Amino acid sequence: MTATKFQPTLWPISVEGKWGYIDEKGTVKIEPQFAIASSFREGLALVSIFNTNEADQTLNRTYDGFIDDSGQFVIPAELPTFYPKREITDSYSYSSFEDGVAVVRGTGSSDVLEGLIDRKGNLIAPMVYNSLGWSFSEGLCSFETQSERGYMDYRGRVVLRPDGFLYGSGFSEGRAVITVRSDDPEDEFDHESMIDRGGNIVVGPGDYAAISAVAGGLSRVVKDGEVGLIDRDGRVVVPLGEYDQILEPDPGDIYIGEKNGRYYAIGAGGQTKKLPDFHAEPVRYHGDLIRIASDGGKDGFATADGKVVVEPVFDDLSFGFNGELCKFRRGFEQGYLNRSGEIVWATENWALPLQYSVREPLKSYLPGFVLEAMPLSYNWDCENAIVFVCDGKLERLREHCLGKRSTEVEVHDNTDYESEPGKIDLTISFEGVAYLEVYAMHGDVESKDIEDTDYFVRFYHCENMSALRRKYPNKTIGIIIEN
Repeated sequence: MTATKFQPTLWPISVEGKWGYIDEKGTVKIEPQFAIASSFREGLALVSIFNTNEADQTLNRTYDGFIDDSGQFVIPAELPTFYPKREITDSYSYSSFEDGVAVVRGTGSSDVLEGLIDRKGNLIAPMVYNSLGWSFSEGLCSFETQSERGYMDYRGRVVLRPDGFLYGSGFSEGRAVITVRSDDPEDEFDHESMIDRGGNIVVGPGDYAAISAVAGGLSRVVKDGEVGLIDRDGRVVVPLGEYDQILEPDPGDIYIGEKNGRYYAIGAGGQTKKLPDFHAEPVRYHGDLIRIASDGGKDGFATADGKVVVEPVFDDLSFGFNGELCKFRRGFEQGYLNRSGEIVWATENWALPLQYSVREPLKSYLPGFVLEAMPLSYNWDCENAIVFVCDGKLERLREHCLGKRSTEVEVHDNTDYESEPGKIDLTISFEGVAYLEVYAMHGDVESKDIEDTDYFVRFYHCENMSALRRKYPNKTIGIIIEN
């Protein structure tokens, strides 16, 4: 693949709760050190660093900045000098760069306002907007303030105010798809329309139920449940209903049409070519490769001439190749593979902290028969929380908790197997900590879909709990929370 100016040479990885970057061979080039790390866009990557002082730790606040591929900060991870901080709880964040600009969002005590920065971190559009664009392209983005909506340039100069405008896509090949609201009180629906850079209507509202952004000179349209293709001037290229389905490229300029179980590549001008039999379903063009899906729903990649370059054995390859690597998920494993289908880097703990990296005092209250424990990524405002899996029945775990009773420690047993079968519920109170709460349920009971036990899973649901339940089916799973 020919390199381009902004083709990434590094890709983000997650190791034991920290993020860094690898190269196309899977070699770590920037050591894991960030709270979060995004993909490189236009030569820069958005990263967050961990909180630095007592106030930040209390608010669980991180700081955003941008690094280059050497790992050096180009835009510092600190409160921007232009940000009008008013309260200690105020914060900010950035989007990734797109078309040479990035959104900066400030969250104040009473409002959320957005502006634009350039690649040096300078504020080029003031932080006065309630919303800035879905995408930035061809020098324009959509905007919204309390008094108006439309399209502006990257300095904040208003260029277009389409009638009835609600929101719109970025411009592509001189066209944008906008959603408008009719001024007819009898019309209660919003409609999509296509405009040119002068704001002139190319495809009128109501002509189609849905219109896609222009790619390769074509736009996918839907009406009355049928799909077709039009060109950038609104002329029909593929009539509605000619294909049972048409799938847009992501990215690229070649569409996939499906008709009577056969698949076709559709290019500019509507030229078609029958696709070969991949022994799998062609899903979408991702640049120069086609993502395919097996009968079992597994993802792979093939070339347009029928060569399968990545066997369809992965649970998810939906983001496609970003440069030389593609992010994959297969079972518990996540990582990257190259264009030959070889896995260059993988882990079973993506976005998860190191096993047993849990804090006191909760850690000391876990029983010795725990198989694995992780921080509970849950939205409660609690001091500390753990999700864990035990190799033992509920009653064994209950006895362990009751055994913590002493002159300094009170244990209150709220377990009621009659009203909540398959679940224990205890609180542990002691000096220096308000109390701990322990809840647990047993997998083989939950599988019987007992209402209250199933509610336990839904109520405390988080990615860590889901991961442990998949990894240890029919084991006792619980949480312990410090309040």
